Amino acid sequence: PLVLKVYKWKEAEAALFELKSKGELLRNALAPPAGESAATDSTNEDTTAVAEASEPAPKQLTLEDTKTLIEDAKMAVARVYKPQALANARKGWPLLMALYGVFAIIFFLICFGTTKERVEPPAKQDTDPIKDWKSILSNGPWYLMFVLGVIVITGFVFRGATGYYYLVYYLKKQESVGLFYLTGTLGSVVGVLGMPFFTKFFGKKYLYMLCMGVGGALTFIYYIIPAEAFWAVLTLNTVIGVITGPTAALMFAMFADVADFGEWKTGRRTTGLVMAAAMLSLKAGGALGSLLNGAILEAFGYVGGALEQTPQAMLGILLLMSVIPGLLCIGGAGVVFFYKLDKKTMAKIEVDLKERKAKEDAGTPATA
Repeated sequence: PLVLKVYKWKEAEAALFELKSKGELLRNALAPPAGESAATDSTNEDTTAVAEASEPAPKQLTLEDTKTLIEDAKMAVARVYKPQALANARKGWPLLMALYGVFAIIFFLICFGTTKERVEPPAKQDTDPIKDWKSILSNGPWYLMFVLGVIVITGFVFRGATGYYYLVYYLKKQESVGLFYLTGTLGSVVGVLGMPFFTKFFGKKYLYMLCMGVGGALTFIYYIIPAEAFWAVLTLNTVIGVITGPTAALMFAMFADVADFGEWKTGRRTTGLVMAAAMLSLKAGGALGSLLNGAILEAFGYVGGALEQTPQAMLGILLLMSVIPGLLCIGGAGVVFFYKLDKKTMAKIEVDLKERKAKEDAGTPATA
C-alpha cells in the first residue's frame, strides 16, 4: 500500500528499499537459529527415531541482491504506474501543442504589427513571378542552402525526438525529461547571445562550419556515456546547445546573403521568395526527420509503451541520439564548405549594391 501511493520513481525506490530492508530484518529475526534440529516422533517399534538435519542460517542479502530486488520491485510498480502515466501523456501532449499554438498566434501578430520593411527592392523592379523564379534558379548558393536546411534539420529532429526515449529507456530518468530539454534550450539561448561577437571574427560561413562540426562531433559522446552518468548527460546537452545555438540564426542570416547575391547577380530583389524557399527546406527536413526517425526505431524493434526495450531497440535509440545526428551535423558543415559567400565576398557585394542604389537614386542607369 505504501508503494502504490507513490508516483515518483525516486520516492518509490526509497520506499521499496525501506520495505525490503525491514522485511529482511524481520525474516532473520523470526528464522530458527542455526543448528536446531527436529526429531521425528516414533511410536512404532519397527521404526527408529531420526533427527532432521540442522536448518541452514538464512541467507544475508548482498548489495547486488538488494539491487536486484529493488529493480524487480520497480518493475512491479511500473506495471501499475506506467500505463496511467502513458494515458496521461496521451492527453498532455495534445494540450501542450495547443498551448504552443495559442502563444504562436499571439507572437506572430505582435511580430506582424511591429515589423517594418528595411530593405526594399530596386525602384524600377517590376512584379513578375516568372522573372523572380528565374532569378532564384540561377542562384547557386540558394541550392546549397536548401540542401543544408534539409540535412541539418533532419539531424536535429532525430536527436530531439529520440531524447525522450533516451531518457526513459536508457537513462531510466522519465521524471527528468523536462530538465533535459530545458538545459539544451538554455544553452542555445546563451549561444545565440554570443553569435554577433564571434561572427565579427569568423564570418557567418566559418562560424557555422565550426559550430556545426564541433556540435556534431560532441553528439557522438551520447553513445558512450554510461546510463548512470545523468549529470554528465545534462552537461553535454547544455554544451551542445551553446555550440549549436548560433546555427539557426546564422542560417537565416546566410539566406539573407543569398538574397543579396541574387540581386547583385541578376538585378532583381527576391528576398521573400528566398526566405519562403528557406522555410520549405526546414519543413522538408522536419518532415523527413520525423518519418525516418519512426521508421528506424521500428526497424530496430522498438515497441511503443513497453516497460522495457530489447537490446536491439536500445541500440537504435542510441544511434538516433548520437551517431546518426552527429554525422548529419558534420555533413552540414561539409556542405557549407562549398558556400562561396564568405565574409570577404559579402563585403564586396554590399559595397556594389550601395553604389548601384546610389546611381539609381541619382537617375543613372545601373547594371547588374
